[in-house]
Amino acid sequence: MTQPHFGDKVQAAFLWSYIMATEPISAGYAVNLGAVGIVGTFLGMPLEALFLGAFGGFLVLGFNPASSRSHGVLSVCVSMVLAGALTPPVAHFAAMHADFGADLPEEVRALSPFVSLTVGAGWQWALPHITRGVAALFQAAIARAVSFIDGGKK
Repeated sequence: MTQPHFGDKVQAAFLWSYIMATEPISAGYAVNLGAVGIVGTFLGMPLEALFLGAFGGFLVLGFNPASSRSHGVLSVCVSMVLAGALTPPVAHFAAMHADFGADLPEEVRALSPFVSLTVGAGWQWALPHITRGVAALFQAAIARAVSFIDGGKK
């Protein structure tokens, strides 16, 4: 089949039918989808990680209901973004430091769903602990700055 050129209306109509033609899908290809079946990225974050992070956020909301609808939506969105952003580096780090006997890309692919769910569900538990730790560090830094300004007097 030769490629049509844009010379006259007949060839333009042929080009339109060439573009609109559909290819039949074999049953084997439809069966060979992955377990999650999501491929692609959104703003550089893997879609699989985004959806699994949202699922982890929904799991946490099931056990600890949100105080309002907007709080629930916000917590699920934050779960999505954190899981999407942190899954690739954390899975790569874990695959490099834990030897599972496979090559590195396979280990990263195997760890990514677990990391996505863990980050999506775990940040809501870890945030109060991180906030307390950062607040204590901030108070210590302020106390040192005040002590330095006062000339070392306590």
